[in-house]
Amino acid sequence: MVPDSETLKSDSHSGCISLSIAIPFYNEEPNVVSVIKDIVTVLESKGILFEILAVDNGSSDATGNLIASMHEQDKRIVPVRVPVNKGYGFGILAGLGKAKGGVLGYTWGDGQVSAADLLRIFEALLEKDAHIGKAHRTERHDGLFRLIQTRCYSVVFTILFGCRVPDPNGCPKLFVRSAYERIAPASHDWLLDPEIMIKARRLGLDVVNVPVVFQKRKHAGSKVRIFTAIGFIWGLVKIRLGMR
Repeated sequence: MVPDSETLKSDSHSGCISLSIAIPFYNEEPNVVSVIKDIVTVLESKGILFEILAVDNGSSDATGNLIASMHEQDKRIVPVRVPVNKGYGFGILAGLGKAKGGVLGYTWGDGQVSAADLLRIFEALLEKDAHIGKAHRTERHDGLFRLIQTRCYSVVFTILFGCRVPDPNGCPKLFVRSAYERIAPASHDWLLDPEIMIKARRLGLDVVNVPVVFQKRKHAGSKVRIFTAIGFIWGLVKIRLGMR
């Protein structure tokens, strides 16, 4: 059963966590503080009882130290340490494995989707009584290559699996706990997002897509390269053929 707003108010009074959000940070020293602070500010303003599972996903910069420092100031920020980077999906699953909330999910640590959009997705999930709430990037400011890459990826996804899923890799993604447990995601790499959407469709879960604006990274460049895109496509083929 999806918790409604009244249940969340009750949870807040009883000390139960309503929302657990995991954020994988891999060498995001310039972004980690602002990303976490923005989410804290937005969720706090709505009286939502939350925890942020801040994952140092094998970083070699000061990301881990910054997370530890923020935890000392605010215990709602829970540090999760992955000593050696084992992939995008591994970092997310490491965080979600410690989640206590009735709604749990993940967002990115690069600041390309706003904290306000995370809140909108959370509210839409509850309002629509859905199992999953996710971002649909309807406007992008991260370059022509990424736009073309995403559109090609969506076409391949549709062809292979016979269904059109708006922006399968869109993030944040939030789940009612029972839905997340049924999906039981396992991918340690970039295929975590399509795995979730494929399983959600097969299970007949309700998904609400919330349009968001995808911003350009303020610091450093994208970690998605041409070989990552090729790996995406090959991974989808393997899933379709039952090889994964």
